[in-house]
Amino acid sequence: MKSLVTVLFICCATCTFAQGKMYLKDTQPTNEGKIFVYQPKGIAIPENSKANILGVFVNKSVPIQKNGNVYEFIAQPDSMGVLYFTIIDSQGNTIDDNFGKGYVVLLKNKNHDEIVKSTLLQLGLVHNANYFLKLNITPQDIVNQYEKLYVENPELKSKLKKDGSF
Repeated sequence: MKSLVTVLFICCATCTFAQGKMYLKDTQPTNEGKIFVYQPKGIAIPENSKANILGVFVNKSVPIQKNGNVYEFIAQPDSMGVLYFTIIDSQGNTIDDNFGKGYVVLLKNKNHDEIVKSTLLQLGLVHNANYFLKLNITPQDIVNQYEKLYVENPELKSKLKKDGSF
């Protein structure tokens, strides 16, 4: 249980000082995809803003809709376990990128192994997230997250193949 809590902490480490929150809504997916919720904190969201999405095989922007105090959007994620998000205006300018770290949603998070694999996938996507979403996740940030993950899950070193897969 302790390692599960620690892994969840690591997964959320990039959102520690977030301007808001991003999460998967607890409802069944629609025909168009899954519903995600963005809850801004202390930031004005202009009309016609979009969620900029990056996954292993996904890189697109989708419109967001205000629903009470939150914004919702529908995205069709790829079959992988993680997505990065930023919020942009209608001109493509960044509104909220969580202080350059992006918002991360782990899609496969039902048990400890799924969370660990999704976290490893998230770390593997950092370079693409930096490029496509214009984030600023440093190499040292990546190393620190890997080190924490390995401290809490030492069996990972023996499970990983030379190419980084399980």
